[in-house]
Amino acid sequence: MEYSMMEPPFPVRDFKEMTKKEAQQNFDWFVLQIPHRLNLLKTLVEHTEFKSCERLDLSEKSLIDIWSWFIPHVKTVQRSPEEMKNLLESIPDGLHSSIIQDQSFTLSKETKILVVDLAIYFAEVFTRNYPSISWGFLTKPKSLVYVNKPVLLGFKHNELDPVQIVRVLASKVSKGNKEINELLKLFHVWKEKIKD
Repeated sequence: MEYSMMEPPFPVRDFKEMTKKEAQQNFDWFVLQIPHRLNLLKTLVEHTEFKSCERLDLSEKSLIDIWSWFIPHVKTVQRSPEEMKNLLESIPDGLHSSIIQDQSFTLSKETKILVVDLAIYFAEVFTRNYPSISWGFLTKPKSLVYVNKPVLLGFKHNELDPVQIVRVLASKVSKGNKEINELLKLFHVWKEKIKD
């Protein structure tokens, strides 16, 4: 089964460079894609005949099933020399040796595509079960890591960037963490931060 990447039908700049109008356009398009991406993910899971993933019902418990299914699908590829050069240029010289050791591999393109859809699933478990949580985006301050990106609103102190969170968990899987409860644990951490 071919699994397509989520690509907007309009030119997209880096999130940090987007105007408010561009961020709104991207956000509106993204939200409209959510039902399709959830269906695509469910079809892929069913296609792979993963027996213990029978309950993709957007419940908290389903996070264990979807993460169990995802773990064997996490693949890495070696970074190109240009990618390593760009990475090293973005960090202080004293950290280069640890970066070379820890970051010479990155998630494969296929894994990154799945990460986005798993992040949407993770976020939708919040929005469907907790009415105070909703999708949104922030245009300032520009220093926000997730500025102009679709994030979840309704938490104390900060917003939840589900794509970044699932990407970090996927990287941990690639380094050997095969714990099937990790996504659910993270859900519970953020659940405690929901505004009263």
